[in-house]
Order: sequence, then structure tokens, then C-alpha cells
Amino acid sequence: MSHKNFYQFKAKDNYELGLLMGAQFSDTAKSFLTITKTESSWNDKLRRSKNFLKLNEQYFPQFLDEMKGYAKGAGLPFEDMYVLSLEDEVDEEFTDKCTSMITNSGKLFTHNEDWDAESKNRISVIEKTIGDLSILELYYANTLGGNSVSINSNGIIIGLNSLVSIDTQMGLSKNLICRWMQETSDPDKSIETLKSLPRAMGYNYNIVNKNGKIWNVEYSSNNLNTSIPNSPFAHSNHYLSDLKNNEGNTNANGTFDRYNSAMAGLKPQMPLNEVTILMGDKTYGDKKSIMNERTIAKIIIDIKNKLAKIWLLREDELGFVDYDLSKYFT
Repeated sequence: MSHKNFYQFKAKDNYELGLLMGAQFSDTAKSFLTITKTESSWNDKLRRSKNFLKLNEQYFPQFLDEMKGYAKGAGLPFEDMYVLSLEDEVDEEFTDKCTSMITNSGKLFTHNEDWDAESKNRISVIEKTIGDLSILELYYANTLGGNSVSINSNGIIIGLNSLVSIDTQMGLSKNLICRWMQETSDPDKSIETLKSLPRAMGYNYNIVNKNGKIWNVEYSSNNLNTSIPNSPFAHSNHYLSDLKNNEGNTNANGTFDRYNSAMAGLKPQMPLNEVTILMGDKTYGDKKSIMNERTIAKIIIDIKNKLAKIWLLREDELGFVDYDLSKYFT
């Protein structure tokens, strides 16, 4: 069994992948664009998106090609589709996004995906293949992907959490950077490259390989910190490193509370039922708990058993649905 909102794409290059995905998600893109264009901020979003375009084309032309294909497949102008793909970087609205937890010697990764309630119908499960590389992910329609949780066939898991920093500048879009990062085969090498990239908004990457090694990456526009934490480990939407000197999060959506709940509940070894219970924790109420009013998807990645268990709010009646990861962790 899989979700109704599970889609597979196989392409020879980035443009073709975008074309296929745009055609699949055309209705969602058109509907969302119609709504977004009625907002008074649309012209500002369009103007801000152009500020990112030159650098994005310079560093990641293949992913701009992918978005051009997506726009053509969806039947929309590229400029409009590009605005939608940048999400909060042109919205200038910063919603806390997600809680990640890792335990069982790095072999069990969990993530609660939080966004606004309206986004529940934009998130799906997709598997995309370009050449020899396959990626299974929680995917937001209208984006290039890579901005939630991905497992690639190099045996690398990446989970993302939003960060709010007062250290900002114009630079590469974080959503383009994370699309690039989700294809990594060598996290150390990719992190070194990330350090040298001109970055706009900050982000947090929680990276795990098939052997259970964990990388935690926190960055702002001008600074980046990498650590190799021990399991168990958790991250939400605030800096744990020295970058907290530029912290812009106010705990309005409970990032510190969710982190405290996660660290209090995590054990060095946990069966799946205990992890599932912790992912549903509501200690701090509907707004500030690990499971909160913004949680629209959840994923458990069990490396030992080569299994992903995924829950989507839009298909809540199915509970967690299993996906075989045998080809991802060979």
C-alpha cells in the first residue's frame, strides 16, 4: 500500500524531470498561483525573486532548468513559478518549520514536518530518478524539492529545519541550495562547498548516512557551523551552536519547548512504538508541542530494517504507510 499522493518520476535530465513534475502538479500550481496573485504583496514578491535569479543561475543552472521545465509542464510563466518556488524567502514571513530526532546509534531518524495548515494539500511523497540517482522525499508542490526530508540512493538522509537569524544578506536561495544538497554522496565535501557559497537565509541540515554517522549543519548568511553529534540527538528551529548569538527566534511556535520535549523523551535505544509516541507528544499544547497544529506530515526512517514509515495529514485515515528502502541502503 502507498499513499494516494505518491508519485514516481524518471527522467534523463533536470529539465525533463521538471517537465514531468510540473505536469503532475499543474492544478496545484495554478490554484496556488491564482490565490497568491490576489495578495497585495505579489509585486513585492516578484521583485524580490529577481534579486535571487542571477546568483541562482550562476551557481545552479541545472536546477533553474528544472524549474523552467516545471513551469512549462504546469502551463505557467517561469517568472511566476519561480516566485512560488522560493516560498518564505520572498514572503518575508518566517514560520517555524519542523522537529527532527535521531536515535538508535544514528540508525533511526524521525521528523515532524510543520508548516501552515493550508500547505497540507501541497505535500506528497515522491520518488524521482535522474540517471542512476533516485530520491524518495516528502515533497512540497511548487518547489524543486529537497526542503523537507530526503533519502537518496547514495544512502544519505537529509532532514531540514528552518532557522531565523539576524545575520542576513542577499545570496543564493536556500531552496536551491537544499535541492543541490539532497543529491550528495559525500556530506563532508558538500559541506565544504556550502561554506564557500554566497548564502541568503539560514537553514539547518540534519544528515545521516547508512552507517549512522550524523552531521548537524547550522548556517546563516555569513557563518556556518558543523558538528558530528552523538545519538540521541534532536533539532528544532533555533541554533544550538555559537551562531545563537544571531538568534532571531522568539519561541512563538515553541522551538525551545519542542527541543526540550524531544531531548527529555529520547533514549539511546527505542522501539518504533516509543518513537511514534514521542512524535505525537503534546506536552506544550496545540501550538508549541512536537505534535502541533502545524504538523502536516511525519516520517520515520529505520535504516536497520530499510524502511520508511510516512504519515500525511491529508491522508490521516491511513496512519503510517510503509515504504521499502532496500535500494537506498544497499
